Amino acid sequence: MITYLRMFICRCFSLLKNDGHCCLIFPLAFMGDATNSKIRQFVMENTQVDFIEAFPERDIESKRVFKEVKMSVCILGATKRKVPSSYKFSVRIHRDKYVDDNNEAMFISYDEIKAIDNKYLSIPLIRQHELSIFLKMTNECKRMSEISKCYTGEIDISLHSEFITNSSSDHSMLRGAQVQKYYITNDISQGDILFLKADGYLDKNKGEKSQHHNRRRIVMQGITGVNEKWRLKMTMAQPPYFCANSVNYLIPDMTDDFDYFILGILNSKLLNWYFAKLSTNSNVNGYEIDGLPIKMGTVEQRNEIIQLVGELLQSYDEIKVKEIDDIVYQIYGITEYEKPIIEG
Repeated sequence: MITYLRMFICRCFSLLKNDGHCCLIFPLAFMGDATNSKIRQFVMENTQVDFIEAFPERDIESKRVFKEVKMSVCILGATKRKVPSSYKFSVRIHRDKYVDDNNEAMFISYDEIKAIDNKYLSIPLIRQHELSIFLKMTNECKRMSEISKCYTGEIDISLHSEFITNSSSDHSMLRGAQVQKYYITNDISQGDILFLKADGYLDKNKGEKSQHHNRRRIVMQGITGVNEKWRLKMTMAQPPYFCANSVNYLIPDMTDDFDYFILGILNSKLLNWYFAKLSTNSNVNGYEIDGLPIKMGTVEQRNEIIQLVGELLQSYDEIKVKEIDDIVYQIYGITEYEKPIIEG
């Protein structure tokens, strides 16, 4: 889909003379949204990006750049000239509606952006001292998509409404709000617990996803608040659970409980921190999960995480959660100096 944002940016640079400078303000989605990947590529390959000023605040009205609009924005300053891909430009994050020159700038190159996200070229909202952690995490890693694609729940609440009921005598169906770290709850603050007339649904739906309820799946909330401490909230759903479209899910290899290892990695503080720095909206998009960097560690480290995850799925325990976090730090080579940066 062509948006006004992309047409606006292309038109600005087509009108600009060589070595001319322009300054544009538009939604923060420019930084990381998959639909804007081509325009990011165009800008970084055809202009000299001089600076980006990011204003992520959208909830506190007095701190929004545009008071009446609940939207995060950014300002792009660029010059119409080609520069080497090693050229570094500045990115600053402002927590109020004003440009604050006292805020630290992060300098990043197109080469480094490609190393972090070669597919969508997302520009992370991070500080300079966090960039080395990002580059370390993405160096010689697998991407989640190489292990399992991230799917959206098979039951569309609107399109499949004829099969959805409130009767517990029907089949269990999982909604996003029910998914917490390592457990499923029926105590939700919004909406109702819903059920599915499974026979009717399966009779009319024969696609690949219609059979995924028979598989063990890593399930996650499909929407979490941008400012929430935990953006990634996942657990294991044992068959036969159906998933509403407010749930995303993965189906990694179950051999030797490898999927338990993946669940432990994805529920860690480190991966939650990484995700939050790249996400520009409240959706936990499938393409964002697909791009998460996964490092395998040693056999011993994998087995430790698998055992701890198995125990957590039986009974939640913060001490065991911390043990997993510490192992994940080891796998990704995070130092004692870097841990407070992630946890702070």
